[in-house]
Amino acid sequence: ALPLALSQARNGNELIGLLGTLVKDTVQLQQQFTTLQGQSSQDQQALLQALGRLQALESRPPSRTASTDPVTGLPDASQLPAMVATLLQQMPVLNLGLLAIQGLQACQREQGRSAAAALQKQLAEELVPLLHSDEHLRRLPEGLFVMLLPGASLLAAQDRLMSLRRELAGNGQAPRLRARVMRWQQALSLDQHLDRLEAALPEAGGASPMALV
Repeated sequence: ALPLALSQARNGNELIGLLGTLVKDTVQLQQQFTTLQGQSSQDQQALLQALGRLQALESRPPSRTASTDPVTGLPDASQLPAMVATLLQQMPVLNLGLLAIQGLQACQREQGRSAAAALQKQLAEELVPLLHSDEHLRRLPEGLFVMLLPGASLLAAQDRLMSLRRELAGNGQAPRLRARVMRWQQALSLDQHLDRLEAALPEAGGASPMALV
């Protein structure tokens, strides 16, 4: 659709506007195509060059950015501190949930890293469609998942995690989860919150998610 739009551009200004949405160096493009105005003899050649450039860009395989988790495709967990700070500015009430896949370590030990990675990817694919628009999910390097639940009471956040566990359990193929949730405390760092949550995770087959005061 974009190459067709380019081929129908009526003048140099329209061409600049279309290309500027795709190519990063907009200033260079403007300098290159400003001369097209009023010079119809050069328009066709410039359009052909532009179309060739677009075809080359579109033929490149999509690349995974450094801000994407390579296992699940979720946004990378390195963004968590900035995200927490932003959410706290927007809404002072924030709860953190920590999710662990039951049997993940045994799966990695017995079947290898690829099988464990597939299990984590499956969880992300099952869980993301269930999230509300204001909820955020990230995977930590050790295979744990962090869930940010802004604006809810601690009891509501706990109920939310239990509800998600029940929905996942309804799919017999989905990984089973252990979970804990706690309210954000200003005196603690993000790492301290995560350490407390991980230390309090129930054993496999243990109780339902419980809130940490």
